[in-house]
Amino acid sequence: MAMGADPRRIRIMILREGMLLALIGESVGLMMYGVAPTDPISFGLAAAGIASVSLGATYIPAARAARVDPLALLRAE
Repeated sequence: MAMGADPRRIRIMILREGMLLALIGESVGLMMYGVAPTDPISFGLAAAGIASVSLGATYIPAARAARVDPLALLRAE
């Protein structure tokens, strides 16, 4: 934000990075123990659950980062 980015772009950047990591984790964890490989409901529910938790876990820090006053932060350094 000190370089000219608005709070909306900061939130989008942090959310994109966090959800990319979640997507990588989901694709690595496609193998579930005791689930048939042709069971799309289990895979879909697991992916949706992980995505919703990841979205919540990345939105909170993104909202905090968007509220930071860049001048106060630069003075603290």
